[in-house]
Amino acid sequence: MEKIFNSVFPIIIERNNEPEQIGSGVLLEIKNQLFLLTAAHVFDDLQKYPLLIPTNSGLTKTDFSAAYIPILDEGRSADKLDIAYLKFDYKLKEIFQESISPLTLNNIDVTDYKEKYDIYTFAGFPHRKTKYKENRIISELYSYTGGLASKETYENLSYAHHTNILIDFNRKKTINRLANEISIAPLPHGISGGGIFSYSKDPTRLITENNIYRLVGIAHSYHENKRILAGTSINLYLDLIFKNNPILLDSLDGAREWTPIIYCLTYFRKEDWKIIKSTLDDANKLHSTWEEWRISAEKYIENLSNENKQCIRVIFDMESFKDYCKRKNLPLTSRSRINYSSEILAREMLEKKISFIIN
Repeated sequence: MEKIFNSVFPIIIERNNEPEQIGSGVLLEIKNQLFLLTAAHVFDDLQKYPLLIPTNSGLTKTDFSAAYIPILDEGRSADKLDIAYLKFDYKLKEIFQESISPLTLNNIDVTDYKEKYDIYTFAGFPHRKTKYKENRIISELYSYTGGLASKETYENLSYAHHTNILIDFNRKKTINRLANEISIAPLPHGISGGGIFSYSKDPTRLITENNIYRLVGIAHSYHENKRILAGTSINLYLDLIFKNNPILLDSLDGAREWTPIIYCLTYFRKEDWKIIKSTLDDANKLHSTWEEWRISAEKYIENLSNENKQCIRVIFDMESFKDYCKRKNLPLTSRSRINYSSEILAREMLEKKISFIIN
């Protein structure tokens, strides 16, 4: 199992003097602050019962502060974002079970752009695979992988494409990688609050390598009849954390060891490719197909990530770019695109600094 999965662990409460798993969470460390990302409906129970965390000495009660989306008038089922996080005393990191290790912001892809046929993995702890023995938890981490759901599915289930991640998931026809056979996967009840991880955008690599490489969201819903797993994009969590903890921004700005080097990638959407190829002055220098271009672009981002460098995708808009070049009397070339995207990135960083901090 990939090391990045070590950040995911089961959320346990004490109900009637007995431990009970109610969901999953992803542990995140930001400049000596410790956060647990989860789903708001999981946190609903945490408001009523003590939290037990897995430590080297067994399940231990602990205190925390929290932020979450309150229950809507229509009920929690109407909440399509379902966001909550807990904040722990940083010293708690020292007593967590040895198998648990937090992610840093370098393990997160804050501007993942979802395209048709992209593959994502939802990882968490199903209720039915969790057992308790002598104040210890015995649980199994499961990963559920599928392709991005269609835009029609997003619309039918009232999810927004830019804030939610939905994958097709038929639990009765899943591939058990260990047994190399088709089997029935455990019900994903209990993985709410677990991580959503992105795969390489190069489909040929999926066959030969395990390519989970960045956290891109948090899981919260299983639509069994529709065969859909759903979650919320990670950048919304980061926005909430930094808005509620502005001291993190101050400490990052003043930290000598922090070097704010951010790389910018002009991102071409697939539906814009034809007009891009027919309009840009240097279109002949671009790849022949959008698929070839995207593999190259995502490989560039992945290489930067492996070097602990953050790359931000800036979505390319042809009309906006043409207006920009007209105002500045520039040709429609790659150099102009770099300047155009850099200006957009700089403006967005000033307006919401949150999403572009690196560790």
